Amino acid sequence: MWCSQSMNFEVNVRQRRLLFALIFSIFGCVALLATPLRAQDYTLQSGDTLRVEITRLGGGGWTSVIDAQGKIRFPFIGKHQAAGLTLDELSEALSLSLVGMQISQQTSTGSIVVVLDESSLYVDIASYRPVTVSGSVARPGQIEFRPGLSVRAALGAVGGASTFSASDPSPDRSLAISTRLEEMLQTQAWLTLDLWRIETQLDPALGKEPPSEVAQILERRLAPSDIEGTQTLIEVAEIDVQERIRSIDDRIVFTETRIAFLQQALEQYAIVSRAEEERLQAALLLKERGLTVANAVNSARSAALSASSRLLNTEADLAETKRELSSLNEQREGVRRDERISLLQNRARVRRSLAELNARMSGLRRELDMVSDPSFATPVEAPSVFTVTIHRTTQSGMRALVAGLDDMILPGDVLEVRFLPVIQ
Repeated sequence: MWCSQSMNFEVNVRQRRLLFALIFSIFGCVALLATPLRAQDYTLQSGDTLRVEITRLGGGGWTSVIDAQGKIRFPFIGKHQAAGLTLDELSEALSLSLVGMQISQQTSTGSIVVVLDESSLYVDIASYRPVTVSGSVARPGQIEFRPGLSVRAALGAVGGASTFSASDPSPDRSLAISTRLEEMLQTQAWLTLDLWRIETQLDPALGKEPPSEVAQILERRLAPSDIEGTQTLIEVAEIDVQERIRSIDDRIVFTETRIAFLQQALEQYAIVSRAEEERLQAALLLKERGLTVANAVNSARSAALSASSRLLNTEADLAETKRELSSLNEQREGVRRDERISLLQNRARVRRSLAELNARMSGLRRELDMVSDPSFATPVEAPSVFTVTIHRTTQSGMRALVAGLDDMILPGDVLEVRFLPVIQ
């Protein structure tokens, strides 16, 4: 459990020095936020960079970033799911996929074949998703994540938490913050437009016009042509899906026609095969009685074998064509399913980006209020405390957690630093 702590900071007007606070919470005790990150416990996510090396090949290995679908791709190894797994789980899965693989390698003495086993692969995390620090800090932005990174270390990396005196004129800083806010609002509009596109593709019943609350954001920041272009993208995406389904439907019709033809042929060949078999038996009976010659028997036997072969080949063709039809039906069902899965993954990515952006904008707005409006500034004589809120993406969505200076940070966290006056 974290316990609330507080420490007062006095601002020296003459020296106008920014002092760094050493306290993080003002309301009660909160649940433990995070334990020190261990590579074997950390769950990999999109944006992490992995490095692998096939030790028996040498060459230094390769790196790959986990994509938005949670997958990585490496030479020899191929494409594998990585998000949601620990490093040990991924290493075990990749190692098992290489067992028995034979790779030809050129050496100074010629070519050799290397047979891989479970110990041939080395997997490690090359770099983690960056951490974003926003709000009342000297240099808001992203910093590189390292295992064991604490809130205290993250604040130190961005120049520490800072507060401003009401008598400190900050026109340049206000302009800089306002400019950054404008840029973020533009980014927010584009992300909102992208999210609306995804939602509309997931549920066509929503219509081709954005809802009023979305339209207000878009109309303030984007041109009508931007919205029209997105509407065109929605239509083109649906046409593409329908074309893929139509192409599969055409192949299904052709395959069903072929099955019907093969079934008819099979029935005919079965009749012919039975007739030829009866003819062969009759010829053998006549031969036993000495009423026919060997050539007649051989001719009957050859005809029976030919008819039987055609029957067996037709049965095999029919079975293969039915399997092809089943595969086509699965492909048809998979077109919509795969499209929906891709859209859901993209929606989660856009929502996460919006949440991180909104957290940064919220911190900037509070900082702008303190810089430009005396009513929000910390009085010179009044002590102040600051809080650190961690905005963390989990499997259940975005969570906001009050943090202490010694609490551990996870990759992708967004830290929001905020100063508050102490009521005495």
